[in-house]
Amino acid sequence: MSKLLSGSILRGVIAVLVASALWMFVSFTENPQETSPLTNLPIVAEGLTLGTTLVDDQGMAIRAPDAVVNLSVVGPRDALQQINKQTIQPYINLAGLPPGSHTVKIEARAIPVGSDVAFVGVQPPQIVVEIEQLISATVPLSVTTDGQPPTSYEAGAPTITANAQPLEQIQISGPTTQVNKVTNGQIVLDLSSQTSSLFTRRQIIPVDQDGREVKGVAVEPNDAEIAVKILSSSGIKRVPIVYSVENTLPAGLRPEITLDPAFVSIIGSSQTLANVDFIETAPINVADATSDFTREVQLRFPPGVTPRDAAAGETTLATVRVVPIETQFALVLPVVPRNVPANVSASVAPTTIEVQIKGPIGTLTETSLALVVDVTGRAAGTYELVPTLDLPSGWTLVGALPTVQITLRSTITPTVPPTASPAILPTITPVVPTSTAPITPTPAPDIAPTPTL
Repeated sequence: MSKLLSGSILRGVIAVLVASALWMFVSFTENPQETSPLTNLPIVAEGLTLGTTLVDDQGMAIRAPDAVVNLSVVGPRDALQQINKQTIQPYINLAGLPPGSHTVKIEARAIPVGSDVAFVGVQPPQIVVEIEQLISATVPLSVTTDGQPPTSYEAGAPTITANAQPLEQIQISGPTTQVNKVTNGQIVLDLSSQTSSLFTRRQIIPVDQDGREVKGVAVEPNDAEIAVKILSSSGIKRVPIVYSVENTLPAGLRPEITLDPAFVSIIGSSQTLANVDFIETAPINVADATSDFTREVQLRFPPGVTPRDAAAGETTLATVRVVPIETQFALVLPVVPRNVPANVSASVAPTTIEVQIKGPIGTLTETSLALVVDVTGRAAGTYELVPTLDLPSGWTLVGALPTVQITLRSTITPTVPPTASPAILPTITPVVPTSTAPITPTPAPDIAPTPTL
């Protein structure tokens, strides 16, 4: 009975194996495994921590890396017939990653999930991403006027409002790098042809300390109402203030002067004002000054001209900065390798490079300048590297340094294992003729002639 049962089980197992093999044969015959390549698939980013964002190399917030993926899809023929660029999604998982630079693996999935396919040969297999914290900040708001109203018209101070309330500050938000660049919000008005009072709505532009627009940040509010009164000023003229200087600074220094205010409104007859293009200050004495200073100076008005504001328009505040006089010239400097490993020799090409430098005249005392190529930790081989130049304080390089080629060679002589002594060959002494007369060799009758070296 036991043998009969065992035989039945064995026959059942064999039947199942045969059926499975037959099914697999039919399946692979009718619906074989195939591979389908797909190229230029965009990447999506998932799992980013709340309050953070991906940024590009300019610090601008992005939804996903600007990169594409190539891969191959492996699966049954009928499944691959349903596969195209719209049904395959490469992605990166950023869950739990803090702000900073990260290298993450690129994965892929089929849409809808669960398709009987696999992905191979994902290129690139990983990508470097930069994550930054999203922050906000409050900065002041100002109005910059471009140009002035025509002659006989004068602009009053602009007022800024939002929702009928005075507006002096704005809120900005975005990636940390971009927000930290913003120093203030700015509204620019062109008044060069304005002859009547102006009321307008203008966009607020976030700018850095140099007045350049900072991209990639949100501004709240985004715009504001600006009101500027334009008044007729017949007999009134606004002209720039021009400074004058007496005496000189020590050798190698020059004055850099700014005035506040830099303009003054004057009154007088139309004929008199037509001949006044500027108002000059009393001479500013800079004799032997070696440091910055500030001084109130009087304005010199020509006959028939007076300041419109007699109380505050007769003087200006002069800020004098004492700055070095800069010069620029060319130097031909040697290219020197540094930190060359032991038992390694280094050669560079070119060996000298001409550079342009600029700085305070008369202060360059360093005569041993050199372009340094640091090869710390590098093995023998040839490299294209950019040298560095350590300049004295106050001096800067004009333009960029070119790359140089440096070749590192090992100076260690390899050890040659001992070998059997070579056979000693006979030494053939060359025959040197003692005269210029031609020599006719006469070989012995039974001995082959020996060649002369």
